[in-house]
Amino acid sequence: MRYMLFFIPLLIATGFALSCTTTKEQAEKNAAASTAVQLKTAKTETVEAFKATQDYTFSQRADFVARMKTELAETQDKLHQITLKIEASNAATKADAKEKLEVVRRNYSRAKQELEQAESASETTWENIKSGIKKSHSELKESFEHMRQWLSDKIEP
Repeated sequence: MRYMLFFIPLLIATGFALSCTTTKEQAEKNAAASTAVQLKTAKTETVEAFKATQDYTFSQRADFVARMKTELAETQDKLHQITLKIEASNAATKADAKEKLEVVRRNYSRAKQELEQAESASETTWENIKSGIKKSHSELKESFEHMRQWLSDKIEP
């Protein structure tokens, strides 16, 4: 009987120790899976960044124009969504946002004009037009992000 009293707590302690190692192993597996997802995401982002900065030659002009058109369309959609948020806000925010929104629209128009020039670019003018597109697109992204951050601070402080 005395041995039973000693044996039962020993079994309980052993069971507890085994369940802790299982939990630890599961945590390690979860951490490994999380790391794998993070690495895959980082790899995808790196590939996308490489494609975005790829130096397009004149023969790749159509690909470049198509990619930039897609990015402009996405920016226009986002701009429309932000415009709707501004319209739903108070009068003071609308008044303040009007100027910032106009800057983004001006940059959008400039980027679109540059892109239209790229469609008819010759091999000799391609490099200048391409750098102009990249510059105007960068200015558009910068002004858009600045406006989005400003709006985020104004509407959702």
